[in-house]
Amino acid sequence: MDGNVTQPEDLQPYIDDALNELEFIAGPADSPWGSRRAELGHPEPFNLEYVEVGNEDWVAGYPTGYDTYREYRFPRFNEAIKAAYPDITVLYSGATTDGYPDTHRWPSDVVGDYVSSHRNAWLHHKANLFHSTRTASQMLWSESSTASTTRH
Repeated sequence: MDGNVTQPEDLQPYIDDALNELEFIAGPADSPWGSRRAELGHPEPFNLEYVEVGNEDWVAGYPTGYDTYREYRFPRFNEAIKAAYPDITVLYSGATTDGYPDTHRWPSDVVGDYVSSHRNAWLHHKANLFHSTRTASQMLWSESSTASTTRH
């Protein structure tokens, strides 16, 4: 939250960790991490259909956090995950409704994860917004909350 962002040359160990975690969950039992899962009593891979890369990446400070997520952090994770697990749908931590420039240019093969935390009436408005939003990318509303119990 201090505005620091992992630089491109330092990103690979994080990508490797993510791929190891995915292998533990969805890899075959004869793979290094799949065999560890099997040793722990679950030889069959779990059916993993979705994985999100990032979480509210603008929190690191707009525009740096969001820009680096768009420029290289998300694309590098997405590319590595798609290469290893082409059947997994990758979610990005943003949406075309974020209001940031060029949010409509997310790859069409990924899904946006939209998170909202507002008053009840605003949350209702956001839910209705998705019925009328037309984008090249899909959106998944995976979390919702309200910051007030007062009805407006």
